[in-house]
Amino acid sequence: MIDELRSLDHRIKQLDQEFEALAKSDQRAGLLRSVPGIGALNATALAAAVGDVSTFAKGGDFAAWLGLSHARSPPAASRA
Repeated sequence: MIDELRSLDHRIKQLDQEFEALAKSDQRAGLLRSVPGIGALNATALAAAVGDVSTFAKGGDFAAWLGLSHARSPPAASRA
């Protein structure tokens, strides 16, 4: 069981390094990482999920899409 835990720990470290590399190579993820509390994993996941941020007319639309503010109509791209 100890060997399994060590193996899993090693794999997690590898994945962390992959996310770090992705975050460094993606401008959007790099900007997101400048926000306190946003690391490589969250930055790359958010950049991948959102795609083109110009889909959102206002910051409030994006916040609503995230579920952080009152609901607004979601952009057409996210309804598909």
